[in-house]
Amino acid sequence: MITAKNKGFTLVELMIVSVVIAILAAISIPAYNNYVLRSKRADCMGALSIAQGAMERFKAANMTYVGADANPPFIANVPSDGGLPYCQIAVGNLTRTTYTLTGTMVNSMAGQDNLTIDQAGNKTWGAKACWPEGGATCN
Repeated sequence: MITAKNKGFTLVELMIVSVVIAILAAISIPAYNNYVLRSKRADCMGALSIAQGAMERFKAANMTYVGADANPPFIANVPSDGGLPYCQIAVGNLTRTTYTLTGTMVNSMAGQDNLTIDQAGNKTWGAKACWPEGGATCN
């Protein structure tokens, strides 16, 4: 007489797999979110650098920065492809010889520190006097 064996997983085996998946998710999801955050911040820094070059070209053509805010010579939203922006670039402290560009974090990046750069190349990130380079943090 042949007896049939039960096939399948026990409840204990399923619980162990569930715990392993939960541990992996608890580690990987925050790490992924951190990479996305750093990538978007790097996009904003790149756009600010491009905007800084555009401001310098504006001054070379007009001998002043005044008027650059009326029709900014750069793309004001990042990303520029029409997707939901996460960084908006604006000109401030505009005089004949000075300006400050500010990358304000919006939508999915709201609450993150803003990035600024001025005509002399001085960079700030929130209260810090630098930009994070290569994923590192500033002091």
